[in-house]
Amino acid sequence: MELLAAAIFLVRGFPYLGSALVPNAPWWEIPLALAHLPAIGLLSAAGLCCGLHNGLVLTHVIRGGHVPMTLTGTGILVGGNWICWLVIALLGQWVWTRRRGRSRPPPGPIST
Repeated sequence: MELLAAAIFLVRGFPYLGSALVPNAPWWEIPLALAHLPAIGLLSAAGLCCGLHNGLVLTHVIRGGHVPMTLTGTGILVGGNWICWLVIALLGQWVWTRRRGRSRPPPGPIST
């Protein structure tokens, strides 16, 4: 799925800029954009995109209803997205196992 999304972003551009969808973005691109927001947030914080004087991933312009991306930027976005979702999944698993471990009562003496 990630490679398909990367191909779509490379050809069409990214349908999200700042805090809103770009004008004329079709409805079916909304889930693609939302699934990549963790990576966009990480890359924005690192100063790699979104008008922070470095348009390596996303430029600051909108052309044809989308934000143009380069091949390098698409690769960085896909890699960043994999890392973000992996970290989110690992943190979720860690929290889940810690909560499950605490919900069991400690073994006590058997009373008769």
